[in-house]
Amino acid sequence: ESITLPSKLTEISSYTFSKCSSLKAISIPETVTKIGGYAFDNCKSILSATIPKSVISMGTNLFNYCENLSSAIIHSNLIGESTFYNCNNLKSVTLNNELTMIRSRAFSNCRKLKSIEIPESVTSIGEGAFSVCTNMVSIVIPEKVTIISSSLLSSCSNLTSITINGEVTSIGKDAFYNCGLLKSIQIPESVTSINESAFYSCSSLVSITIPAKVTIISSRIFQNCINLTTVNILGDITSIGSDAFY
Repeated sequence: ESITLPSKLTEISSYTFSKCSSLKAISIPETVTKIGGYAFDNCKSILSATIPKSVISMGTNLFNYCENLSSAIIHSNLIGESTFYNCNNLKSVTLNNELTMIRSRAFSNCRKLKSIEIPESVTSIGEGAFSVCTNMVSIVIPEKVTIISSSLLSSCSNLTSITINGEVTSIGKDAFYNCGLLKSIQIPESVTSINESAFYSCSSLVSITIPAKVTIISSRIFQNCINLTTVNILGDITSIGSDAFY
């Protein structure tokens, strides 16, 4: 049910503990610098995880389908792609305040995660990083992040508050797709492009302002926004895509 790794260990290879379904606890030594993909995949009994600061290389889907994992502490300066994918019971996440990057789908399908404090040091958040976090209520995007990636908060069905602090220039495709309880969002003046289906099925959205630097209303951007009554367009629009307001 538990394992103690050698104190001088430097690498945990891919799939090392995959499908160790009775493993409840593991301590990763601070000598480890590399953890391979799927290293703890389907370890369904693990309750908590700590990734030491020494880790500078992290494979994909590290804790994939660890269905009982409820808390995680990341001391490392990065979070790999799909690190906590489908960790349905993950409720508490503590991130290193020197973290710079959250890769794609890192917390996708973490359905019990209500909120997460993203450090101000973060400069990049990958596609779908928080998609289908269906219990997430609020999130703050730190000021060093300049791109809202595609599907970033897609299908976060209980999300009511999004704060964007930085000089964001682009909002990606499906970024807020199906955020059904989102009533309002302030888009920074720095934004120059809002891509297709960005607010698709944001059915509680009532009003929104499109900044002056945006010149294209993309396809399906507000499709199925059934309560949207006011759209303030500040710039000179040159093109409106198909089904933009359908």
